[in-house]
Amino acid sequence: MRKMRTAAFAAQLFLLTFFVFDTAKAQLSFVVGANYGELSDISFGDETASFESATGYHLGLTYELRLILITIRPGIFYRQFGDIKLSGDDAGSELDDLNLTFIDVPIDVMLRLGIIPIVKPFLLVGPVFNFPSASESSFDDAFNSFATSLAVGAGITVRLLGISVTPELRYEFGISSLVDEHYDFGGGPELILDSDPPNSFIARLGIGF
Repeated sequence: MRKMRTAAFAAQLFLLTFFVFDTAKAQLSFVVGANYGELSDISFGDETASFESATGYHLGLTYELRLILITIRPGIFYRQFGDIKLSGDDAGSELDDLNLTFIDVPIDVMLRLGIIPIVKPFLLVGPVFNFPSASESSFDDAFNSFATSLAVGAGITVRLLGISVTPELRYEFGISSLVDEHYDFGGGPELILDSDPPNSFIARLGIGF
């Protein structure tokens, strides 16, 4: 139920941009890519473990709104942060794998460079609204329903025959807390997670029409 509410709210946030901006110079793109992220340590009772890093994928849509000097590009993405093996350092035991996913709603502000109409490099910066979800229900309850990140990046758009291809690289810095720092399971051991959200290096490719 929580995942459904998260997806519905993220979709509404994305669709709101269709009514806020003039769509006369807009472009819809399908986007796929890979992401490499890092998350902080975890403590659960006497066990300690490290998320260290994980590799995952993402896919979604962007909606590019060209203004006079800049371009505003909202989007909506499903992102799999990755399957993370949790190993207890103290007791030497192994905990269950944790699959962490996000519904991401970025709002990129893009500055296009150069004057060649076919090939246009760009720089970008903007907020990303993150809606996390974990495969383990007990962990899922410990995550906040909403977090924010800041994205910076660069890419290039090549447009031929009415189709644009946009490869880009971006890095997303966590800003707000991703988890409830001290989560009480109700009589059980306390889950302690670092309050920092994950930072992610992202490579993606967009196809626009």
